[in-house]
Amino acid sequence: MQQPPGYPPGPPGYGQGPQQGWGPQQGGPAGYGAPQGAPQGYGQPQGYGPPQGGYGPPPAMAAAAAGPAPKTGVKMSAGLYLVFMIGGPFIGALLTAWGATDSKVTELLMFSWIPFVFGAIANYVFIYKQWKAINDGQARTTPGKAIGLLFIPLFNIYWILNIFFGWPTDYNKYLKRYGIQAPELSQGLWIGALFFAPLHIWVVLKTCKAVNALPST
Repeated sequence: MQQPPGYPPGPPGYGQGPQQGWGPQQGGPAGYGAPQGAPQGYGQPQGYGPPQGGYGPPPAMAAAAAGPAPKTGVKMSAGLYLVFMIGGPFIGALLTAWGATDSKVTELLMFSWIPFVFGAIANYVFIYKQWKAINDGQARTTPGKAIGLLFIPLFNIYWILNIFFGWPTDYNKYLKRYGIQAPELSQGLWIGALFFAPLHIWVVLKTCKAVNALPST
């Protein structure tokens, strides 16, 4: 729009039409792109966008983990347990039968119960140590509780099944919780041992091998 003749001059630039191709504005953010029809220099700041590598949890959260497995110092000897757990009841039964059928050695009946006691103690120690090996506060029971509840009449029927079948499950969870590179246990072996007694020998062997695979020291 032109100034009418005779009027005092207006402000600088008054009366000039729109300029073609607006240039970058002084002081504007560097790197702004120009959409079609918009002044140059207008747009998104250079380098602005999603974080490198995509969105995700903060580094502190991503690094959070269970940490190293507790060092329980537990080691188990399968041979030693099998000697007492199987040999004790076998010898006790042999002495009982001998003393009951031979009148010359009836005195054996007074002592035939002793091997049974050693076998029972070996079983309790075995149960205690297998639960102690994975005792990090997240297993279904503690070593002391695993043994103590076995002395409650009737309830102990449920409890022995719980700690017998529950141990391989909790062991596998323990491996995953701490990222331990060790073979997981098959629940099928424990189920089979319930119906086929000789498989208990294999259960003892597998349990001791599994416990010894954990970091203990």
